[in-house]
Amino acid sequence: MKSIVLILLIVGSFTVNNTISLGSENNLKQIFDTPQMVSPTNGSFVVNGNITFQWEKVGLAFFYQIQVSEDKEFANPVVDNYTVDTSFNVSGLADRSYYWRVRGGDYTGIPWHWSEAWYFVVFTPLSPPILISPDNGAKLTDVTLKWQSLQGAIKYHVQVSESQTFQNPVISETLSSTSLTITSLDEGTYFWRVQGEDQYGNLGEWSEMRQFSVMGISSSTPVGSTENQGGINSVFLLMSLIFVAIIIRRKSHDFSQYY
Repeated sequence: MKSIVLILLIVGSFTVNNTISLGSENNLKQIFDTPQMVSPTNGSFVVNGNITFQWEKVGLAFFYQIQVSEDKEFANPVVDNYTVDTSFNVSGLADRSYYWRVRGGDYTGIPWHWSEAWYFVVFTPLSPPILISPDNGAKLTDVTLKWQSLQGAIKYHVQVSESQTFQNPVISETLSSTSLTITSLDEGTYFWRVQGEDQYGNLGEWSEMRQFSVMGISSSTPVGSTENQGGINSVFLLMSLIFVAIIIRRKSHDFSQYY
């Protein structure tokens, strides 16, 4: 009985007020068209694999079938479900790229044509890198910044600034290693931080901020300085004078033997 009523409703909807005509190709397309996909959009990035798939309603669709696959041929879909709604929630997808598509179907269970396939990328945001050295507040003459390797990161962004806001960093480097030696800093106080980047170009959180100071040459006089050299010269001059005096005295003693 319910099937007969549903059939009558469908037939009636084709003729009432002449709003839809089976002879119209556009109207048929509107009734039996493939769903227009909404989200996730093609080429988008999704955090942590918790996704709500959405699409637009199709005129006489009685149900929808959604598939998610790691390959665009959908040979082995990881999601293959049916729903009467125009959205479907999926959670727990691993970090990688996926394709998704959806299609409608009529009340007899016969599905229609698939929509186009869109792809998206699931990723887990990178953690902030852990800084190793220098310690916060260190006073340095040679500056080498070090941090721990970060899982999922293929490169790192390092900033050094005279301001805690990093508005105009004096150093802004991108590198794949986990250390950076800097030789171009003037004396003063600086702040530094590190950020990871994954294979898809997604940036992680910044590390904690640390501070260090670049110092000049120590104020204590090192060996070989001008001051010490002057002292050495004075001692050498004194010893030379003593030596000359001894020589003169001996010469005087030698000459006294002839008188």
